[in-house]
Amino acid sequence: MHSAFNLREYLSATSSQETLEFPLLAFPAPIRRIIEATRDSLLYPVDFMGSAILVAISVAVGNALKVQVKRAWQEGCTLFMALVGRPGTAKSHPLSFALAPFFKRDRALYQEYREEMEEYKAALALHKKIKDGSPPPEKPVIRKSLVQDSTPEALLEIHQRNPRGLGLYMDELMGFLNNFNRYSQGSEQETWLTVWSGKPLIQDRKSGEPLNIMDPSVSVVGTIQNGLLGQLAQGNRSVNGFMDRILFAFPPNLVKEYWSQTEIDPMVAVDWERYIGNLFDISLEVREDGSLEPRVVQFSPGARALLSEWQVHNTDLINNAPTESLGGLYVKLETYCIRLSLVLQAAMWATGEWDRDAVSEEAVQGSIMLTEYYRRTGTMVNDTINSYSPLENLREDRRAFYESLPVEFSTKEAKAIASGQGIAHRTLHEILKDKTLFMHLRHGKYQKLI
Repeated sequence: MHSAFNLREYLSATSSQETLEFPLLAFPAPIRRIIEATRDSLLYPVDFMGSAILVAISVAVGNALKVQVKRAWQEGCTLFMALVGRPGTAKSHPLSFALAPFFKRDRALYQEYREEMEEYKAALALHKKIKDGSPPPEKPVIRKSLVQDSTPEALLEIHQRNPRGLGLYMDELMGFLNNFNRYSQGSEQETWLTVWSGKPLIQDRKSGEPLNIMDPSVSVVGTIQNGLLGQLAQGNRSVNGFMDRILFAFPPNLVKEYWSQTEIDPMVAVDWERYIGNLFDISLEVREDGSLEPRVVQFSPGARALLSEWQVHNTDLINNAPTESLGGLYVKLETYCIRLSLVLQAAMWATGEWDRDAVSEEAVQGSIMLTEYYRRTGTMVNDTINSYSPLENLREDRRAFYESLPVEFSTKEAKAIASGQGIAHRTLHEILKDKTLFMHLRHGKYQKLI
């Protein structure tokens, strides 16, 4: 694919470019044809279609494949992805196309579940009638690969019954983020940090069976409008590493286009469904103790050498990052470069270009190209977030109230100022709870953050 690839030359060439085009060459030729066909006919931006395809592959593979980095270090292919664009710029449609085989598969599994439930109900009624001391029939569980809006507890319960893994699809990503702690004052955001890291999730519940997921695999994908990027940092997401875990597909100068007169070949969707089916055919073994036994692949010698060379480059960037937020982004890109190499290798196998024996040098080359693209878009988002002020979202009267407060103040002082400006006590209480605007120092004492 990239026989003449020279890492230093590539990094030097891309660093001088003001914007970085989405690297179509990172994908095997059959996948490139899908991305190009949807671009030419349906006007799907390649950044969105390519990124949606990466997430779809990661969901189909799930826990079935791991790549060995070191003797005690294996990585799966969990991705958190956001497609960024203004309204009307075809963000949602590429996701719908990429996830269509999953919706079709889940519909069939749901129909099977309905039929199994009918049989179970009949068998349970007979068991209760006979009362012969035999164990009751086993209740069927629903199998699926995609989840949309769901409580955190329900999501983990579904995952426990589907150990291969899941994909969480939220058309509006801000809905997913704003739902954190909607159902409880617990640690949903911390749960997602753990999911991304692939560490065990153990949850004891007051009602129902405890949850024990030793190998979580949930990829997350959704869309977000440019104007909402600044809000991503709210709720401590900019300081706890959550933001660093999101890859951003962010095409430059994106506008709504006129319809194309080119019709898409129906075989494009057929081929894509077949590739996803090939990935689901990679079996996941479950041991007697319930633990998983994924197929573990190694890096080829050339792939490992190239990955190590890039890791030196990335480490230098981490150590010399101008801000902590950029340093945090670069740290997570090291993990993503590994995961994307596994995703691309899986894509090569699904399209008939890989025997699954090892992650190839071509896959690592493509992964580096993608990682550098996401470094550039992540930096753009980082700059947007750092220039964003929560005051921009306040109504004029509330902004005037905020600006009239001293840097440190008491609740009594705030009430006096609010009363003089016609702000109700209930509204004042709501304003003071905004952790993006204030720090609660101690009882009755606050400090402005802006």
